[in-house]
Amino acid sequence: MTTANQPAGSGMKIQIIIMLAMVIGATVLGTVMLPEDEAERAELMALLGTTNQGALVTPTVNLVALLPTGENTSDDIDGHYRAVLLADGDCDSGCQAMIDDTRAVAIRLGRDAKRFDRVLLQSGLSAARLEELAAANPDLTIGELDSAALTALLADTHSPRNGENRYYLINPVGDAVLYYDESNTGSELLEDLKHLLKYSPSR
Repeated sequence: MTTANQPAGSGMKIQIIIMLAMVIGATVLGTVMLPEDEAERAELMALLGTTNQGALVTPTVNLVALLPTGENTSDDIDGHYRAVLLADGDCDSGCQAMIDDTRAVAIRLGRDAKRFDRVLLQSGLSAARLEELAAANPDLTIGELDSAALTALLADTHSPRNGENRYYLINPVGDAVLYYDESNTGSELLEDLKHLLKYSPSR
């Protein structure tokens, strides 16, 4: 009876060893592949064949200097992605839709919402309009837009300003890496953010 049971027992041990090896291997691989910076993250995304839903800003430009006070410090920006929305002289229906979309994305991120901030850079909006936006979006940081400086920063990229409604996704070091226009949906931003947050260490 004991001899007859030995093959089954040996098979079970082999299965357990294989399962442990798979778990350990996956853990080691995940540790090795975890990117330490944005360049490595981009390489990993390319390796995995991930397609961005937003359009790439190439070359990337750093927008830290244009962010409002309190949003432009390295300690604050580390670990966070930001949607930088623009309202240059007006915030029409397209601009408002982008504000609403990014607010919905922040809600849908759940616990990762703390790693995603929204910033509205504006110029020329009335005090009443600003009050309205602030009341409807308590998590939205509103600051002054230096339109000339932003235009100059983007002039040498493949996506210079052209007057259309657009917002930028900036990474934890303040680089604008993706932009979205009225053809994009909030779900597309959400998809990109989930990939970015997954492969960006939380601080």
